[in-house]
Amino acid sequence: MIHPYRDLSWKAHNAIPKDNAYALLPISSIEQHGPHMPVGTDDFILEYVLRRLTGDPAVQPEIYALPVIHYGLSPEHMDFPGTITLSSQTLSAMIGDILSSLRQHGWQRMVLLNSHGGNKPFLHGLAQEWRRRFGLTVYVMDTCNSLYDRYAAGVMETPPALEVHAGEDETSQLLCAYPDTVHMEELEAGFGKSVGHLPGQKDSWFTAEVDPSGIIGAAHLATREKGEELTSLVCRSVVEQLNAMEA
Repeated sequence: MIHPYRDLSWKAHNAIPKDNAYALLPISSIEQHGPHMPVGTDDFILEYVLRRLTGDPAVQPEIYALPVIHYGLSPEHMDFPGTITLSSQTLSAMIGDILSSLRQHGWQRMVLLNSHGGNKPFLHGLAQEWRRRFGLTVYVMDTCNSLYDRYAAGVMETPPALEVHAGEDETSQLLCAYPDTVHMEELEAGFGKSVGHLPGQKDSWFTAEVDPSGIIGAAHLATREKGEELTSLVCRSVVEQLNAMEA
């Protein structure tokens, strides 16, 4: 079951049997999500998923969720106002300080739960280094991963591989979770409707090179009904990832 880390006193934290529990650090981003959604989209989705799963007995391990790191690595979106990006050095230092603090207080296992695609290679790439440096077993999980894509393929009209950013998937989820933040009337003809592939510079493309709207996907196909299904699938994927740790 997931418990809020910040709700507990130091005596309550001291009493946690840390050889049989996990600390969970959620990480999202503040970045443009097209003209129709807020820059906090990844943050909102992560917040909603955590709220739904906190206290849910379907989550088998004992997990203590820390406050979210709201900023991530978003250099690909910096052509769009509102985007804030950390450097990789800053994010690494933040996570390192948190891991160091947790280790001093007896934690042995750490979960990083990420909701932003741009954070994925960084977090997965450093997991082994963090384990070596801090002596914690580090699990890196993503709200949208291959497991989720397999589930979601039956819900969306767009192939998951072409739903890169602010398209049918994320727009539908936000229509479900925070409908007042979505403004479909801001979508213009042609925005995000023609996505075949990312630019040739696979690891160094900027979003504005793909579509000047900031959308890489088919936002016009989003509905609240799809969002309800997709959000449930995100939660299912996260639960399955968390429960797999016990195996």
